[in-house]
Amino acid sequence: MKTETGKFETYYIDKKTGTAHKGACSEQFQTFLNEGTLLVKNNESLNNLPPVPGLLSYREDNKILYVNKGNIWDAIGSKKEIQNLEKNINVEFQNLKDRLKKIEGRFNEITRKSCKAILAANTFAISGIYSIRPAAGKLFQVYCDMETHGGGWTLVYSYTFTNYNSFTSGSNAVTPRPNWPAWRANVPISTTPPLSESSLGAVDWNLWKNIGKVLMVKSNINDWIVCQPNGGSLVTKTRASMSCQNIKNVATACSVCSKSSVRMKEKTLR
Repeated sequence: MKTETGKFETYYIDKKTGTAHKGACSEQFQTFLNEGTLLVKNNESLNNLPPVPGLLSYREDNKILYVNKGNIWDAIGSKKEIQNLEKNINVEFQNLKDRLKKIEGRFNEITRKSCKAILAANTFAISGIYSIRPAAGKLFQVYCDMETHGGGWTLVYSYTFTNYNSFTSGSNAVTPRPNWPAWRANVPISTTPPLSESSLGAVDWNLWKNIGKVLMVKSNINDWIVCQPNGGSLVTKTRASMSCQNIKNVATACSVCSKSSVRMKEKTLR
């Protein structure tokens, strides 16, 4: 082979080990290959290996690991030093895992269960997308309205209509719908939280009661209505009524419509 200086050198391949050696065929400098590292007996055997940059070799006489840097073999460390380095790496790795665990615990403490809780912790919070954790192992993003009627509204459901032009006909229904019990419904079910007031979807209905007392449900019509339970509930299956109040009239063509958009502020969760 040709070296970096342009000189040609002769090497042979050891039939037993499959490694290359300088010179003619001989077993004088027998070398063994062990998991990518060449094991040699002494310095003479080491210097007869081909100068391949990055090649690793371990000398049995002084128990030191070497790496080839082209024209020289550079000692990396003794077996004891390597073991100490490995031990230190393992200790640092464990320390890093412990730190990450603490950070995760701190993150869990900071992550709130609802937009209302976020606003309570930061009164300067603005409307937008936030991460909430309403239950253990349930971390996801939602849209928070931090302005309307005191703010803190978690958008749990946003829908449109299947036949808006014939609003009162039997063919008109809300779509999509949450995964709440509705055995006769045939519209698509969504468990994907809507991340804007114009997107459609729903938070898993089973988590609504965990989010708290302030939820937002809206359609693609714009009036805002605050509802309080009057024996009824949007978070549990209950036959009862709700008391609602229009707090923001945007759809002027339908100033008294109650089907436009619903925001519910519960005093009691059932």
